[in-house]
Amino acid sequence: MKTATCRSCGAGIVWAKTKSGKLCPFDLTLSPEGKWGIDDRQTPPLAEKIEAHIGVSTPGFTSHFATCPDALKWRRRPVRHASRGVMR
Repeated sequence: MKTATCRSCGAGIVWAKTKSGKLCPFDLTLSPEGKWGIDDRQTPPLAEKIEAHIGVSTPGFTSHFATCPDALKWRRRPVRHASRGVMR
């Protein structure tokens, strides 16, 4: 799998295409909390949500947007806070 480096925090990432066709950065390490599987047999790799099965814990990849301390500055749309109706 071809890896890259996050331009904000310097973490190792891999880019993969989601079902909707968008490229998304994922952390390189598998995590028990990870919700994504990555099929790297194609270019670009394909990311798909892991099906949750009762009693089965499968490690997966985590979207780097969930772990990067600078993720908000890369968002294309403003974040809406439901409790305040405030956008930033």
